[in-house]
Amino acid sequence: MRIRVLAFTAAIGLLSMPVLAGPNTFTEHFADLDAELVERQEELSGDLDKSQKKQLKALTKARNALAKESPSLEKDLKAAGKSWKALRKAYKAEFESEDGLHDDFAGIAADLRSDVSDLVDNLNARSGNREASAEDKAESLGDKADGLLDASGDAADWGKTFKLIAKALKLARKGQKILDKADGKGGGAAGTYTADINSTAFDSANGAVEYTQGTGELQVFGTMPGEFFTITVWFSVTGVDGTGTYNFTAGNSSGAYSNGTKDFPLLPDSGSVTITTFDVDGSPRIAGTFSFQAGDETITIDVTQGSFDLTNVDVRN
Repeated sequence: MRIRVLAFTAAIGLLSMPVLAGPNTFTEHFADLDAELVERQEELSGDLDKSQKKQLKALTKARNALAKESPSLEKDLKAAGKSWKALRKAYKAEFESEDGLHDDFAGIAADLRSDVSDLVDNLNARSGNREASAEDKAESLGDKADGLLDASGDAADWGKTFKLIAKALKLARKGQKILDKADGKGGGAAGTYTADINSTAFDSANGAVEYTQGTGELQVFGTMPGEFFTITVWFSVTGVDGTGTYNFTAGNSSGAYSNGTKDFPLLPDSGSVTITTFDVDGSPRIAGTFSFQAGDETITIDVTQGSFDLTNVDVRN
């Protein structure tokens, strides 16, 4: 079993609060652009010439595209493309000179590209005891998605940029489905791995443990399908040599909660794991309880009531 450390990508413009059911809106992606469009609308008042009327119409269409509720990255990418299409002719000079509205769309593209990149990173992190063919397929899709994300940075216009990012997202979703299906076909946990995430239940069907005897490093990892994205909870602590309580300190631990679009790292000194069963010989079994906080400078996620009892243990020297 391989467990990769999740990449903590600081994606901009994500949810103000992560939930297990998945995001309800991504409108923060468009906050800066919408503010700019509102300001321009307010400036276009009174007796307008033909060019100004064209601009006002374009601004209205662009804002209508952004105002629609967007419960997924797919819809956000579509909305971004529609908004650009509405504005490109009325503000052709700005897009050609890479100024003004061009900068707003550059920021949106960077945010959306970062979010999809997070999904690919999460896909790559989901290695475990499932059949190799499923993981190989998912890895190949992840590689192709990375290639499309790279290509989106060199696209001829923002419409093509958003289409390439959307294609990358589609491949990442396909990879997630392949791994989810493999987890439901005999791969996955031998035991239980559960927790409460901000009082919402997390129950993984593929919990797994990796223990390295030389360093005493213990890693516990598991995922659960959310409404839109795969939810991940994992932690690692060193110096484990038997039953007992091990605190998550800055020097000996790492971990994360991921809502599928962003990883929130374990906050040092915010929790601990208590090992109640520790058997790494013969038929391995490790069990215990845990809690910690995860988050960043603006968000704190409480991971509480954590419990695991797993025989899917990879013991290394």
